[in-house]
Amino acid sequence: MKYEYMVKESSQDTREFKVVSNKKLNRNEIIEAISCSSLNLYSIDVTRLNNNKKVIKTSYNGTEQGDDPIIEIDQFYYKRKETIK
Repeated sequence: MKYEYMVKESSQDTREFKVVSNKKLNRNEIIEAISCSSLNLYSIDVTRLNNNKKVIKTSYNGTEQGDDPIIEIDQFYYKRKETIK
């Protein structure tokens, strides 16, 4: 049986990966697989875990560039310390 996961990692940009394994994966194993990806389009990276019992194939599907960055600006007002006599 194969298990397939579509993974999107987002910040301002979104990277997409396809992860296929011969065994069910947990979150940490999926993150490890995409972290080891070469980020080369049309290539497949292979990760082997537990003495080759889990074989994970990861393909990088590209990056969607963020077109509307969020900019937060905090404005601080400073008051002069006044001493009342």
